[in-house]
Amino acid sequence: MASSEFDTLAVASDLQVAGVQAAHAEAIVSAVTQATGRLVTESRFDTAIAEMRHDMETGLARQAAALETGLAKQSAALAKQSAALAKQAAALAELRRDMDVGFARQTAAFAEAKAEIYRYLWVLGGSLVAVLSSLYMLAETWSRGTM
Repeated sequence: MASSEFDTLAVASDLQVAGVQAAHAEAIVSAVTQATGRLVTESRFDTAIAEMRHDMETGLARQAAALETGLAKQSAALAKQSAALAKQAAALAELRRDMDVGFARQTAAFAEAKAEIYRYLWVLGGSLVAVLSSLYMLAETWSRGTM
């Protein structure tokens, strides 16, 4: 990149040596200075780019640090929730085991009650047969008139 800075006195002198009047030479130098005054020199451009690069890198570093912090917080929160879920899963497993034991006890109790009911039914049935047989025999005896 060409430098826009130049020695105005040397240029004016060169113009005068080339035959340009002093007033015209100064006007030309002034016009060139005004036209190029807003141009960026290579060193200013490099400095501005370096500053912008530094600002971008600083901003990116801040954002990366913020992301790392946020991710660390989220990771900790997830670990905490995972531990809580594991604890709840263990509690549910224990509750399920307790329920299975309770259901097994109830099943055994129902089986025992069923067996007891069948036993009473057999006794009741046997008693009913005995009573009916006795009544039949009694009726037979009365009908023969032997009693």
